[in-house]
Amino acid sequence: VVYSSPHSDYLTRRRIAMAAAHYLESIVQEGNVVGIGWGRTVYETLRYFHREVSLTVVPLVGATGQTELEFQVNELAHQFAKRTGGHFVPFYAPVLVDTEEIARTLSWDQSLRRVVEVWEKLDVAVVGMGDPRMGKVPVPQFFFSDPVSSAILRKESVVGDLLCHFLEKDGMLSDPNFDRRVMSVPLTRLQRVPYAIGVAGLKEKKNILRAVLRGGYINVLVTDAEAAQAVLEEEGKGGDKR
Repeated sequence: VVYSSPHSDYLTRRRIAMAAAHYLESIVQEGNVVGIGWGRTVYETLRYFHREVSLTVVPLVGATGQTELEFQVNELAHQFAKRTGGHFVPFYAPVLVDTEEIARTLSWDQSLRRVVEVWEKLDVAVVGMGDPRMGKVPVPQFFFSDPVSSAILRKESVVGDLLCHFLEKDGMLSDPNFDRRVMSVPLTRLQRVPYAIGVAGLKEKKNILRAVLRGGYINVLVTDAEAAQAVLEEEGKGGDKR
């Protein structure tokens, strides 16, 4: 938990990223497989990582079509592998396809099967999380252009997304049928990663942070003091003390 800057979200995010990078440097070992998510804090975390170590680096989510670098997950993973002297495994698929059938067909592509095989060997995952409705940072446009995802975001029970998996307050998937169109590491796989590191802050994200923790999708959270306090207060309000 890092100090929250009262006047600058950027400074808060930078502190989170620096702390996350330091932690990441302390745990990764030669030959580890590291999965990379998207978002500004993930991007900053990778920038502050300065250790040279041979890693296999793989994206955890498909391409968004966004121009902002923090959402170009293949490029983030590629540059991270290059700077650390590691090996990059690309994930050439859109994050969202039109039908479940297309998703199933793509999953049989040789290059995508290679990605899934690497996901099964993950030692570390670095992921961001948030609520696209906050409006503070750029978000992938499909969140609002796709009619199903747009409808999901109108549900009061939905608190945000983790790697494009939309979550309810209790950490469960909001729409399993929609989720089968998402080209992203399965949440059940993320639950089994030895070091699943969430990097996110700001008290406005308290509900998605709480949902991700409740779902057991991460086992390490690097955040700021105000966000952590807000999560604890929300947990105290609920009757279920899991």
